[in-house]
Amino acid sequence: MGLVLAGGLGEAWFRYLRRHDFQDCAWSPDPEIGFVNHVGPCRIRTSEFDVRYEHDRHGFHDDEVTDPRRPVILALGDSHTWAVGVSKDEAWPNVLERLLAGDPGPAPAVINMGVPGYNLGQEYLLLRRYQHEFRPRAVVLAFSMATDAYDIRPPRYGGFVYGAEYPRTYFDLDGNGELILARGWTTSGERDSASSRLKAFLLERSQLYGAIRRSAAAYYAVRLLRLVGVRAWPNMDGILATRLGPADEHSWRLIEKLLRRFREELDAEGILFTVVVLPYLPQVYDEVWEKAFGGAGFDRFAGNRRLSLICEAARIDCLDLTPEFVARVRATGRYLHFRLDGHANAEGHELIGRRVFEHLRPRLEGGPASVRALGQGAGREDARGGRIAPAP
Repeated sequence: MGLVLAGGLGEAWFRYLRRHDFQDCAWSPDPEIGFVNHVGPCRIRTSEFDVRYEHDRHGFHDDEVTDPRRPVILALGDSHTWAVGVSKDEAWPNVLERLLAGDPGPAPAVINMGVPGYNLGQEYLLLRRYQHEFRPRAVVLAFSMATDAYDIRPPRYGGFVYGAEYPRTYFDLDGNGELILARGWTTSGERDSASSRLKAFLLERSQLYGAIRRSAAAYYAVRLLRLVGVRAWPNMDGILATRLGPADEHSWRLIEKLLRRFREELDAEGILFTVVVLPYLPQVYDEVWEKAFGGAGFDRFAGNRRLSLICEAARIDCLDLTPEFVARVRATGRYLHFRLDGHANAEGHELIGRRVFEHLRPRLEGGPASVRALGQGAGREDARGGRIAPAP
């Protein structure tokens, strides 16, 4: 009875604190990709931010490109590119656009094509839809360590993570390990388990659960729940685990095949392609890592090494921002993400945009012939000053 009473009082208190929270940003169904950003304005207001969004006629969180003479760069990604919590001008694609405007010649337009909830397959299909309309000079794909090794799973490995109610075309591997397109919708597998249904219910209905899931106690709970077989942070397990289960291994094989498809098709069109790695909370903040994952079975940079090896083998230009994020946080003590929401804040987006500018600028000056692998695999230094060795 005491626990029930405490839980009820806690729920009432956090509902009071968040009584002004509001959000009306929604998806529109899309028969091919599943869903897209709705066209027009929307707003998200929380205790951490209050942002109004305006989507153009394509559903992009950006201004229309009206000058056909401007070279175009396409920025692909999920909510970490769409930029939850920051304004359009603060989002990293627009930071990149402003920095490029200082160079001689026509200022490139960087189009923010990010869609919250998208996986790599959806980003590929979105690119194919608009590639010939925009004829980009370069494509920058933001690989989010928060979700991109998790939400790529096809239905047979647990169902779609986001927008499960929307039928769509999705990527999978056939019996020979080759990339195929399939179509369907399902919430089968672990998403239909009792724990998954309870988690989904709490995320949707409980303000108390939302408040404590980013707290120090919640980070410790991640480790405790793992002892009884509950994956409280499954999106990060596939990034940080030194030994992967079948579902996570399948995800990484899909990632490799899709990134190769991106590179091959863009190379054929003479379009520069860069993958930018956006780190997530356990990789950036020492206290989060130690509380939630530090210990046997996990490696803070395991996913970075796996992705680096993929980029190196496939000759994909890959910029890993994890060292910069960790170094900045350790030097300043400031968070580069919203503490509760988990997306990058304005300072985080500024860091992303500036580093992408510094990396991309010489490639744009060098032309299509400058497409190259940068060898960021075994030789790259991590944020601790050590060497990032190949993943186990």
